[in-house]
Amino acid sequence: MDKPLAAHRTRDFMVPALCAATVLFLSFMLGALTIPSGWVDSVRSAGRVDTQEHPWPLFIRIISGNLLSALFMFSGVLTFGLTTFISMFFTGVFFGLSISTAVSAAGMGNLIAESGSYLPLEILGFIAAGTAGLIPLHELYLTNRRKHRRPRVAQRFIKDVQRGLQLSLVPLSASVVLLVSGAIVETLVIVIRR
Repeated sequence: MDKPLAAHRTRDFMVPALCAATVLFLSFMLGALTIPSGWVDSVRSAGRVDTQEHPWPLFIRIISGNLLSALFMFSGVLTFGLTTFISMFFTGVFFGLSISTAVSAAGMGNLIAESGSYLPLEILGFIAAGTAGLIPLHELYLTNRRKHRRPRVAQRFIKDVQRGLQLSLVPLSASVVLLVSGAIVETLVIVIRR
């Protein structure tokens, strides 16, 4: 008999969270270590973010980009994790390129001073979204492993997927809270820095 959703322990989320964090970290390293030559100079010549932009459109631009990325990560619930892995990979490479460029252009101290208050929230938000996208796949794996002697039937498969979708709402909610909080802090940092 299946245990109710409330009976799930934190460790039921650990494998998907570790997978999401690992993919994000490895792709971050790939982006940070393979920065194209001339990239930093082209970013410097492109100029800074428009700091005169009104706070509300700035917030909307930041949060919409972050939530769209998180939504694509979450779409792995429908593709058995495929779009989650793809999105986590590209987000990690983008983070790596961005951080490497910022460190090269302004130094680590300036990077920490300017983005240290919101970047951890956004990274945790993306890990939570990736976790949410991988939970149905993990749930299917666990159920299949536990019941390896029983033949799989369509009804059981649908029930497992439904259970995974329900479980994935917890980290998805955490992701939204973290990303909205990160966008608020990022907007405030940019506005105060003017």
